[in-house]
Amino acid sequence: MNKLLAIMSIINGIASTVYTVQNTMGAEPGPTKQAEVIRIITTSLEAAQVISGKDIVDQKAFSKALTKTIDGIVAMLKATRFWKKK
Repeated sequence: MNKLLAIMSIINGIASTVYTVQNTMGAEPGPTKQAEVIRIITTSLEAAQVISGKDIVDQKAFSKALTKTIDGIVAMLKATRFWKKK
């Protein structure tokens, strides 16, 4: 159960970061904002791994899944009133 909670915590962090980046970089192109979210999340996770040990065993697969997760969160937010439309 602890691993499931950890994954949910990561997804929550990604969603918060996507929302924050959207609000601060609103006029920037999507790929630029996505790169910023990936940079922030990757840096946070790398720091956490140093503290807690290495849980990510396939960095390439994790990065690919991170990109898909960001895309999914953006799609969900765009379908709501929470997304600032320009």
